[in-house]
Amino acid sequence: MSDAPNTEIEKAPETARAASKAKDALENFLGLGLVIVGLVVVVKYVGGDQLRAWVEGAGAWGPAALIFGK
Repeated sequence: MSDAPNTEIEKAPETARAASKAKDALENFLGLGLVIVGLVVVVKYVGGDQLRAWVEGAGAWGPAALIFGK
């Protein structure tokens, strides 16, 4: 056998980390997209005025709920 290390085996952890980062970034991007689409749908079907009235009527918890929902 050769004493030279197998470079592909040595690079495997780096490759796995890079793939994991790419997967995490894709999941985050898709999650953000779903949140944005969800907000657009809610505003379209509920109405901006109704949503604004709900937030104002909920007192201090309305804006907090909206922020945490986003």
